Amino acid sequence: MSDIQEQFARFVERWRGYLDCDPAPSNSEHFEEELRDFILKFLEECCEAADSMSFLNYNELCKRFNEHFPWLESWRND
Repeated sequence: MSDIQEQFARFVERWRGYLDCDPAPSNSEHFEEELRDFILKFLEECCEAADSMSFLNYNELCKRFNEHFPWLESWRND
């Protein structure tokens, strides 16, 4: 498994862990589906970036994730 794959796996497991908490955030109903779509879109952008010799890193993933799921970060901090 490559380094970026390991980082993605840790990233996804971290957020899944929060959703296993009780009570889960009300917005979590479709979270797994949205998370999958978010990651697929990000990976697609990574492939395009690789073609152009630029690189989207893990910090960029986290930044975009927080922008895409702002409710999750605020729920986690409550």
